[in-house]
This record gives sequence, structure tokens and C-alpha cells, in this order.
Amino acid sequence: MKKTIMTLLAVLGLAAVVASTTGYTAATPDGAALYAGECEPCHGTLANSTKKNRSAAQIQAAINGDAGGMGYITYLAAADIQAIATALSTGAPAPVTGPELYTSYCSGCHGALASSTKKNRTAAQTQAAINGNIGGMGSLTSLTAAQVQLIATALTSATPSPVVVDGPTLYANNCAGCHNALATTNKPGRTAAQITSAITGNVGGMGYLSTLNATQITAIANALPAAPPPPVV
Repeated sequence: MKKTIMTLLAVLGLAAVVASTTGYTAATPDGAALYAGECEPCHGTLANSTKKNRSAAQIQAAINGDAGGMGYITYLAAADIQAIATALSTGAPAPVTGPELYTSYCSGCHGALASSTKKNRTAAQTQAAINGNIGGMGSLTSLTAAQVQLIATALTSATPSPVVVDGPTLYANNCAGCHNALATTNKPGRTAAQITSAITGNVGGMGYLSTLNATQITAIANALPAAPPPPVV
């Protein structure tokens, strides 16, 4: 036992000498490699990432809020997240125009600007969704009022989308992010009146859906599966 302890101390002593003479420190996380492994499948290659210039705080907030399903990478250490943020900002010009801001901050979840699922959203609606952390949008609190307005202007300037009146499509675009897919919705049996009331009262941050007209809300209600029968007492 004594010999084993002496051998271990000798090894540790050698390691200390190597560290002191070579200046060795723990490896710095490779941000580009981490991005490629954890982020690229959803946000594109680093050079063309839809999340350019995201800060470590924004990335962490998106993970904490499970934005776009990012909650699964909670195992990343703070140093890893900072390395990814550094990689995203290195040599990347900050977005300044509405289309650039949309591409950087919104397209990952809502599609390209030309085919965005959030066409014609106003600045007030976008800000309300950020404040209410709708779909994990709380990670965008760093956007200024001017930037939010530029995004809204880009959304209204893009080619208008045809008015959708298909219930399942309307549900998928406006409701599934918070209430699950239509087949497993946690809002079965909701009537058009109940949905309208929730939007008017901004229940759960739903006020941003005030752009939906009565026909569209009725279509969503008709698409919802029936509510389960009450339990037999």
C-alpha cells in the first residue's frame, strides 16, 4: 500500500511539473464544433446561421425556455454556451434591417420571411409575445423597440399570404406551439366563443392572435377534437 501511495504521489508531482513548465491549461471549448454538433441541424451552418450574434445570455434563455425544443441541451456548460456565442459573433455583421433581423431572430421557428407563418404581425403583437415568452420568445428581450418595429414592417411588407381558413392549418400555425399537435391538443372541445374570449383577454399571452377573424377562429374550433366525457361518479 505504501509503495502504491508513493507511486501515485510521484505521478501527481510529475503532472504538476509538466503543468508549471508548459503552461498547460484545460482545453477551451471549441465553439464552432459545438455549434456544428448542437445547433447546425436546426439553424444552418455557422457561416449562414440564422442565429448570428446571439449572446450567451440569449442562448441560455432559449435553452431554459425550451425555445424551439432547445431544452434538451441543458447539459451544455456555461463555457460551452459562451464558446458557441463567440463563434456566432466572430466576423458576423450584426443584422440591422428588418429582413436581416427577421432572418437572424425569427426564421428558425417561423420559416423564411417570404413564407413566414407570422405574416402581418404588428410590433405590439410581437412585443407581447416576447414579454409573455410565447413559444420561448422571451429569449428575444434584448431586441429594442426599434428592432421589433423593423421586424414587424418586414412582415407586413413581404408578399401577403392568402387568408387561411383551413382549421387544421390555422391550428398548426397559431396554436400548436403552446397547445401541442391537433391530435394531442390540451384544448379539446373549445368553442369559437371560448377561443375569442381567450384572445380578447390575452389569456396565456394569446392577445397577439387578434389578427384572426371570426371565420378563422370558427375553423379552428371546428378542427379541435371533442372534449372527453366527464368521469362517471
